[in-house]
Amino acid sequence: MIKPRVIVCLGRHSAREVLTMAGYPEKAVSNISSIRGKVFNVRLGDVNVKVLPTYHPAAALYNPRLRSIIEDDLRKVRAILDEDKGGGDILSYL
Repeated sequence: MIKPRVIVCLGRHSAREVLTMAGYPEKAVSNISSIRGKVFNVRLGDVNVKVLPTYHPAAALYNPRLRSIIEDDLRKVRAILDEDKGGGDILSYL
């Protein structure tokens, strides 16, 4: 029913689950620091979707320097949605 254009994975657990469902090897997507901020074009079921992993917001409570990184990643989401104006503006958060 829901056909998101972008899925933002907040933290390593959601990123690992979503990206392994899309066929990425678990080992390749288990380190959030190495995959955060990257846009993955994947197919989940019958939907092509862009997946953008970032740090979980709670991480910024423990490490305030992560706040600006998370904000930059969320700006990327806005840019993706702005460049692809077609369809509904459904943004899924995991």
